[in-house]
Amino acid sequence: MYSAAADTSTSLPPNGVEEKTVLEELSLPILLADRVFKSAQEAESSKQDCSDLAKQLDRLSQMLRSAVRLAISTPLYDRLC
Repeated sequence: MYSAAADTSTSLPPNGVEEKTVLEELSLPILLADRVFKSAQEAESSKQDCSDLAKQLDRLSQMLRSAVRLAISTPLYDRLC
């Protein structure tokens, strides 16, 4: 018989699995945004489209970095109050 009270899988990670930090979660997207930004700046064809893409990627990268700085500098309970 299924017991809803015994199901804690949605609230706790499995045994032995640690949650990643914000920095760990966002480091790959930041790195990829930087790489695509650089490639878009170096593009020889579709310069206007690549320029627009580079601007959007620069903004995205800045927002991701800001999120990491906020998460590292301010404890969660301070942000919620």
